[in-house]
Amino acid sequence: MIEFIRQMPKVELHMHVEGSMEAEMLWQLAEKNNYQLPYNSVAALSQAYKFHNLTEFIEMYMLGTRVIQSEQDLHDVCMRYFKKCHQQNIRHTEVHCDIRTYVDYGYSAGFVINAIYDAFTDAKKLYGITGGLMPCFLRHLGNEVAQKDLELLLPYKDKLTAIGLSAIEVGYPPSLFKDTFKKVRDAGIKVIAHAGEEAPASYIWSAINDIKVDRIDHGIKCLQDNKLVDYLADKQIPLTVCPY
Repeated sequence: MIEFIRQMPKVELHMHVEGSMEAEMLWQLAEKNNYQLPYNSVAALSQAYKFHNLTEFIEMYMLGTRVIQSEQDLHDVCMRYFKKCHQQNIRHTEVHCDIRTYVDYGYSAGFVINAIYDAFTDAKKLYGITGGLMPCFLRHLGNEVAQKDLELLLPYKDKLTAIGLSAIEVGYPPSLFKDTFKKVRDAGIKVIAHAGEEAPASYIWSAINDIKVDRIDHGIKCLQDNKLVDYLADKQIPLTVCPY
């Protein structure tokens, strides 16, 4: 059965590309860029990959962003991921990223967008994989930062599949970003949002009604609201959900 699943043609619609980085590559990039990790060996770093909760994963994810210090680094991370996609017969993948983390490190929005977009171009040549790039606003930083990030992203809109909303959910409903996502839609860019991952079903309704999403990431809390489940089915609004 595992081999049958591996050989099936597949799509992947929810991937934060830095989250695909395995311990060995993180270690290699840290050594290359002289970044001091809080681990004394690849083995110790690998042990830290045994996550017990979302917070531990996010901490490792953020550590991964620190060792990426050039467009080539990010391109290499993407190509390692695309190689795995090819091995698993994933034919199409849509990748999340955020520019704000890197902008705060002193890099440009183009640093992120160009590295990932160029990697997609190479992946299509090498593996026949198609895909899309979906930067997300970090909701816990607020709407003002989201508006600034949108201005940074608009020059690259032809390279984007969608713009989304991610990061800490509870306390930051999509309604807070209503005006920013109107500008996203007015620019002709599709809208997605992480909603109903940790927060209640009302956040999914907000994503639908306030920012007019084309797709929901996670959305598992829709099961709290039968009317919402019916609405999602009736309107054919897809959810990107990890099976478990």
